[in-house]
Amino acid sequence: MRSGSSARAAGGPVPAQTPLPEARWQQIWFAALRRPWSSMVLVPAHPGTSALFIAEALVAVGRLHGERPVKLLDAEGTELPDVADVLTSLAAIRERQERAVVAAGCPLTRAASIPIARAAEAAVLVLPLGESRFSDARRALDLVGRDRFIGAVTLRLGRKDG
Repeated sequence: MRSGSSARAAGGPVPAQTPLPEARWQQIWFAALRRPWSSMVLVPAHPGTSALFIAEALVAVGRLHGERPVKLLDAEGTELPDVADVLTSLAAIRERQERAVVAAGCPLTRAASIPIARAAEAAVLVLPLGESRFSDARRALDLVGRDRFIGAVTLRLGRKDG
């Protein structure tokens, strides 16, 4: 199991030997903080796209920033019967005055991602360049609610690092 990838137990300080996250993830983290939120969800606009590595990078930045604890929730594979568990985890993180960064599945193919994304206070659309169609991105925005989105992240094909 990767550190920070559990929806229930991720968190804590980043070890001192961990290299700094790339500048682009730091910039995205601080841009997201322009609007107050305790939970932010990453929503892929293309089926099969994973947002988990982006969530992990943002959580690493947030932990280094140290304003308050940051937890990672991996909800990419969540099925409808498990949505309540994810929402309970989100609520518990908020009650503890922590932040949550959620990696959700694509709402076009994983309906369970819709209530999870709607439960977050902020959302970021994840767009793989060359894969995402404008109509898919628009539909993902509509399924979650356009008012939830604070921005978008684009990724280059064949690379995890955008």
